[in-house]
Amino acid sequence: MSDFTAKLPVADGKVIELSVVRDSFIRRRFPKKCNHYRCELDEALAELKCQDCGEKLSPIAYIKVIAEAWQHYERRIQEYQDGKRFYEAKTRCRCEHCKQMTRVRPATAAQVRKMERKAGPAT
Repeated sequence: MSDFTAKLPVADGKVIELSVVRDSFIRRRFPKKCNHYRCELDEALAELKCQDCGEKLSPIAYIKVIAEAWQHYERRIQEYQDGKRFYEAKTRCRCEHCKQMTRVRPATAAQVRKMERKAGPAT
């Protein structure tokens, strides 16, 4: 599980390999659970096999997992599009003189520095 091996002497003369201690700690704290991200389809037998752990999977259950992941992906796209629309709505305002909707340009770094100098030191 680990490529790192170091041997430490203990007070009673025994030697402990850190890789063994570390690996056992990881196994106890984080039970290994494969997410089955990489799967291989055997079309002749109509079986699905995980390439990482070798477990045989139900094709229907795997399709369900893919559908849930796709729904999550679509929700993220929708959230991004909603945020983009909200941002674009905030970049327009009504002109006080002509009453037309005009685009608001963000201030450049030079303009921000100029405004900060006019405002004086912050207290």
